Parts: sequence; C-alpha cells; structure tokens
Amino acid sequence: MAIIPVKVKRKGSDTTIITYAFLDSSSSFTFCSESLMKQLGIDRLKAKISLTTLEKKGSLVDSFLDGDLVISDLDENNFIALPVAYTRTKIPVTKDDIPNQEDVDL
Repeated sequence: MAIIPVKVKRKGSDTTIITYAFLDSSSSFTFCSESLMKQLGIDRLKAKISLTTLEKKGSLVDSFLDGDLVISDLDENNFIALPVAYTRTKIPVTKDDIPNQEDVDL
C-alpha cells in the first residue's frame, strides 16, 4: 500500500498537522478522518454521500466536506491543493500498513 507522511493544512492557515496519506488508486474521492478536520479547526458542511465497495453498492452515509485542504511533503517543498475532502469517522488503515525499509527492499 502507498502510505506516505504529509503535512496538511487549510488554505490561508498556519496550523499544520503531520499525518499519513493513504493513496488509494481505486477511490474516486478524497477522504480524511473527522478528527483531522477537528484538529485543523475546520467548520464543515454536512453531506450525505453514496459509497460503493466490494461488499455494498450505493450505501448512503453521513459525512462532512471541506474544499480548502492543502497537503505538502514534510519539507514543504511541494504543495498540492486537494479536491473536496469528505470525512469518515475512521479510515480503515493502521500503522501496520505503513511500509518499512524491509518492504521497500523487496
């Protein structure tokens, strides 16, 4: 899995959070945890989104959205404005999913 450390902030804000980005080439949207939005102090708009997974099709779930997130590498050399990000209470990725040097050497 492609999981990389990034810095996240809201456009125009100095508050930056270091977290991990899970790059999922099968996802059509950008998601972040509700706790990250809270840490960034973002007022969110409530939304209902339809999720389709291997197990369920068109499942309606409550979410919040924000369109002002920016991510960068840890050195802040490269910045990317994210499309609208939807929240989930939990992202199904754990620290055990982060690649280590042994994984990279394979």
